[in-house]
Amino acid sequence: MTETATITLAIAPDASYALVRDTILGATRAISAAVYTLEHPEIVDALRHRLTAGVSVRVLLEGAPVGGISDAERWACRELEVIGGECWFMTTLPGAGRRRYPKMHAK
Repeated sequence: MTETATITLAIAPDASYALVRDTILGATRAISAAVYTLEHPEIVDALRHRLTAGVSVRVLLEGAPVGGISDAERWACRELEVIGGECWFMTTLPGAGRRRYPKMHAK
């Protein structure tokens, strides 16, 4: 099988905001992301923008980050879920959200 594609290489976290935002805004069908935390208001706005355009959005988050789950992160998840997005806190703690995938590293 052959396919023509564009590949973007980025080394994060330094100066990755614009690349992440532009990648989100360029999505046309689905966004599936596994990230440690989600607190950046402009990233949440970009995800909401894609949801309102009919793009499916699912975010998997660390269920036990250092310092705990912040109010900003709870806000971000509410913002996405109220308009049809999915936001899951992954953890290995019994009864505390979705169980983390075996190969997903917490960082």
